[in-house]
Amino acid sequence: MKKFVGKGVCSAAACGKIKIFTGGEIHADKVSVTDTENQKKRLSRARNEAVSQLDGIYKKGAQRGGRN
Repeated sequence: MKKFVGKGVCSAAACGKIKIFTGGEIHADKVSVTDTENQKKRLSRARNEAVSQLDGIYKKGAQRGGRN
């Protein structure tokens, strides 16, 4: 019998198949940047776009759940 230890997603007992998710490697390259102002603008635009997308997801979920 195999014993798995991890984080539970509910407090009840469960029966059935188990799925094991393993994280992949994250690789980030170091890059020298000379135009820092342009990079700050890119970051700001990306952040604003992410906030806008998350706001849309929240509103859609609130409509389905009956919350406004």
